Amino acid sequence: MVRCTALDPFADHFFSGRGLEPLAIDVPPQVTANQAPATRLVAHYLNASAGNVWRVQQVHGAAVCAAAATPRVNEEDEWPTADALVTDRSDLVLTVRTADCVPVLMVDPVRHVVAAVHAGWRGLASRVIPATVAHLQSRYGVPATDVVAAVGPSIGPTRYEVCGDVRRAFLQAGHDEAACSRWFRPITAADPDRSADGRYLLDMWQASRDALMAAGVLTAHIHVASLCTATHVSVFHSYRVEGTRSGRMINAIRPNRVLQDVA
Repeated sequence: MVRCTALDPFADHFFSGRGLEPLAIDVPPQVTANQAPATRLVAHYLNASAGNVWRVQQVHGAAVCAAAATPRVNEEDEWPTADALVTDRSDLVLTVRTADCVPVLMVDPVRHVVAAVHAGWRGLASRVIPATVAHLQSRYGVPATDVVAAVGPSIGPTRYEVCGDVRRAFLQAGHDEAACSRWFRPITAADPDRSADGRYLLDMWQASRDALMAAGVLTAHIHVASLCTATHVSVFHSYRVEGTRSGRMINAIRPNRVLQDVA
């Protein structure tokens, strides 16, 4: 597991590697989705109740869901549709699942509020990271300058090859040319083993960093793991490498203060 030392004093958390959530085709159906084996392991690791582990149906968008109570779900499709979770309750664990997409965990050290974000290229284009920071501010009064953020393992800028349509999608979403030039590097004939036919290498690490800074998070408060899932596929799941057989990493966080009034 990967942890961020800057988050450690304020939030129990981790970015998992392989093995916590195995290949979906190898997992037998569970009677209760909220009590799946991986959920119990997450809860045990973060010293929480398995029934208090939140997740969402991730759709590669910018919706943010506030976890304000113990989840009451029995089936997978009952989880909220969103790509980010936020809470100020120290008895709740927030999780997002990734296998090349960017996981971002955030904490406000002053108000003990946390967030977990799933950001693929579509989520980055639709600004899910700034939307989460804005939600922390509007719901909990968290100034962006107080937020500490950790960008976990995801596919890196030397491995994430995309077509020109992806770059155009960022431009159509309102990202300017200067930003896209930082995030997309054209593949040329000089790149070994790659087609230079209008394709790019996308740097989601830089895009995530820029999104946090644009939202007002201080540069000194942004910590990027720079661990590539496609390069280290023996350690992490990678959808680009493994395809539909890929499992998922679980990225989890909870405030580590003593539980007080959560009624």
